[in-house]
Amino acid sequence: MELQANPPFVPELMEAMVKKMERLLEDSQGEMLFIIVVPAWKELPFWKLLSASKWSCGQVFISKAAEHGFCDGAQHQRRPSERYRPSSFDSGLFILLNQMAKKKLSSERLKDILMQFQTSMKGAKGDLNNIQEYEKRVRKLK
Repeated sequence: MELQANPPFVPELMEAMVKKMERLLEDSQGEMLFIIVVPAWKELPFWKLLSASKWSCGQVFISKAAEHGFCDGAQHQRRPSERYRPSSFDSGLFILLNQMAKKKLSSERLKDILMQFQTSMKGAKGDLNNIQEYEKRVRKLK
């Protein structure tokens, strides 16, 4: 089972998410893998938990805010050309996985998964080049 997580950027919620994922991985009976996107807030507990997790694939990719975007949760209220928005923060990409998934996937394959994810995030910036342009446009629409 492969799952993706991009939680709301609430530190306590992200910390609880990591702890829940670790419990799920501990109790899993089959292959399990999580691809996780979180803000690169390295000083906070959730980041430290992800970085030190025994379930980590051992690689973390960081995408600079100016170099990537994402599909906005309010995309249904925006023009089709504004489905994607620039990121407000640098983002960290992690993979947590159990032993069964590690046996199936080489470290090169895991690195490739992270690189592909990072590449798709770079393509999701939309029509606006940076967060300042995005904020100006959104405020004007209200």
